[in-house]
Amino acid sequence: MNTSLLLKISIKSLREHKGRSILTMLGIIIGIAAIIATMAIGKGAQAKMTDKIMAMGSNYIFINSGNWLEMGKTNSKKKKKIAHLRFKDIEILQHHCPEVNEISPMLFLKEMVKFSHNNVVAEIKCGNEYFLKVLNRKVINGSNFTSYQCDHNSRVVVLGNKTAKELFKTLN
Repeated sequence: MNTSLLLKISIKSLREHKGRSILTMLGIIIGIAAIIATMAIGKGAQAKMTDKIMAMGSNYIFINSGNWLEMGKTNSKKKKKIAHLRFKDIEILQHHCPEVNEISPMLFLKEMVKFSHNNVVAEIKCGNEYFLKVLNRKVINGSNFTSYQCDHNSRVVVLGNKTAKELFKTLN
């Protein structure tokens, strides 16, 4: 069959079955639009994650013990004791990796923080005097932890701006 004959038959079929042709075109248009929207959402999410990673700094490594994929899951058959990192591991890293400038142990919690009559559920992030530098954060008011405070387990805190405002709103 030649191309001109196929083209004539196709046009004749489209004219005779207008409803079917419109529904087919509509399905194709919606399908392509869905694919384009999904790709745009994916690219946007990728850009947002890239921005967050780049905001941490270019020389940032996070080491965690255990399996992140199973964190929070409970299964009595598969209960495994997680080997936690110790302070001795930090000393070993510092000794064997002299290129590493700052190391900070980290602990993340979510707890109720109280002051006077104000209660705030806050994310608590624990570390040593290098903690804020490792996370690329700056202290706006006040000062950071000192090595003396960390070595002597002093009861000090650096509050985030949002938590400080919520906790001390009665002082303003």
